[in-house]
Amino acid sequence: MTNKFEEQLRFTLEYVTSKSLSLNKAAIKYNIPKSTVPMSITVKTPLVRKMGLGSLLSDDEEKQKPKY
Repeated sequence: MTNKFEEQLRFTLEYVTSKSLSLNKAAIKYNIPKSTVPMSITVKTPLVRKMGLGSLLSDDEEKQKPKY
């Protein structure tokens, strides 16, 4: 599940890349810093990412392991 910031950033990027809204208007509407939007468009980093070391298990294996 994504958090609110990631969801707002997705909407902002959609509107800016489709040229439905200007960068400034989209940033104000979704409360995203203006400097974040161009970086998210030009830099090819995933919007959702995990912090820390990578997992040895796949996502499916992680879901199947028992919860303690």
